[in-house]
Amino acid sequence: MDSLFDSFKSNYTSDSYRIMCTVSASVKDTFFYVQEVGYLDVIKPYNTIRDNLDSFLFVIVLDGKGELVYNNRTYTLTKGCCFFIDCLKPHSYKSSLSDPWKLLWLHFNGPTARGHYEYFVNAYINVIHPELIDPFEDLVRQLIEINTRHDASTEVRSSKLIVELLTLLMTFKKTDTVYTSQIVRKLAEVRRYINRNYTSDIYLETICEKFSISKFHLTKEFKKAYGITIAKYIMQKRIGNAKWLLKYSDKTLEEISLACGFYDTCYFNKQFKAIEQTTPYKYRKSWLEKDIELQTDDDLN
Repeated sequence: MDSLFDSFKSNYTSDSYRIMCTVSASVKDTFFYVQEVGYLDVIKPYNTIRDNLDSFLFVIVLDGKGELVYNNRTYTLTKGCCFFIDCLKPHSYKSSLSDPWKLLWLHFNGPTARGHYEYFVNAYINVIHPELIDPFEDLVRQLIEINTRHDASTEVRSSKLIVELLTLLMTFKKTDTVYTSQIVRKLAEVRRYINRNYTSDIYLETICEKFSISKFHLTKEFKKAYGITIAKYIMQKRIGNAKWLLKYSDKTLEEISLACGFYDTCYFNKQFKAIEQTTPYKYRKSWLEKDIELQTDDDLN
């Protein structure tokens, strides 16, 4: 597939990455499916020009600025903008020279993808700037996570997340009217606080006191904004960190449990299995076996 990565590779940082997915004909006939998903951090701007690609592209501008040309219209893109386009049509996009952008992107398709896209463009223009970008970002990052480690459930879970993304795209204006700029900023601050402190004990009462917000209002608005309760969000952060340590560190399960905010290894095992459908030990073992397989393949080559 022609993509953001197909040329000018020296123009983006080593932190940039993409995941290319190959799916069976039966999946293509049944589900929404990921063709490519990734992150791009531009160093030197370049212009991507293409058409006649059987794919739909959703992009989030995480930082910086750029420009999209689509349907004979030029859009200025800034931090927090998203665009959603049909790649069969001629289009181009490029980063700003003075303020290079960082992007998350998703190429996808599916048997009803065109119908969803046409419904969207009948109601909105191709570039949107939601008041709250985090729910969109969270869904793309979840797609990256589950497609990094492919298993039997990846296609079904990916399809579910794409449906959630499309639902957000087609209802974001209704959501925006619910939030004042003040609560949006406060929710973002709460989320950043959790991201920095999730390995320690975090109590809802402490958060409410710190950010001067009632428990009822915070729990209601957080769930509305991010589609998840605060408790589940904290647990996902802890398990996500645990997965990284299980894959890339030599720490024992007890050490990982403590490092991720679990002071009881049995509770850590229980929560990990509830989310990942496997134990921490088996999760680590599967990655070690995968590394051995890759090394063996390299030796054969």
